[in-house]
Amino acid sequence: MTDLGTLEGFAERRGVTVDLTDKKALTALEDASAFIRGYTGQVITQVTDDTVALDGTGLATIILPQTPVAGVSEAKTLDWEDTEYEVTSLRVSRFGILRRMDGYAWPVGMANVVITYDHGWETVPPDIAAVCYDLAAENYVATGGGAVTSLTLGNSSVTYDAATVGSAELPETIRYVLDCYRVTQ
Repeated sequence: MTDLGTLEGFAERRGVTVDLTDKKALTALEDASAFIRGYTGQVITQVTDDTVALDGTGLATIILPQTPVAGVSEAKTLDWEDTEYEVTSLRVSRFGILRRMDGYAWPVGMANVVITYDHGWETVPPDIAAVCYDLAAENYVATGGGAVTSLTLGNSSVTYDAATVGSAELPETIRYVLDCYRVTQ
């Protein structure tokens, strides 16, 4: 799975030259990406042919767990005959609402509706990338990254300038952005 930010973007955000061998920066981006995915419950990046088994609702609609939805390639219910549906008889919104257009409801059951679909963004949304950089910067500084503003040799002391790294000191802002992508089911 790809990170939600790039080393180049992270370096640019910090105002430094990109270092493709900077393990702390790589780890910070990986950790921030994992946090964002965990918090939102979304993969964010593009996935094709993802198969999920959902509980049948007894309604004509069912909600797919990942958004935005790019398309549905297969839909079936696991019942007496494992019924397959023509995808042309379904309508799906990019927000993950899948509707049967044949006048029937999805049968009630546990994990009995199996859907194969494409979802996610081809390019990470800029606000998600910005949050990724902010969270990565917080991690980067906490683990000894950032610009060195002072260095003492006797009893060794190093000071990092957090201002050159990011703006992760605004957790309400970060939560506000991530809550827009968060799964609410």
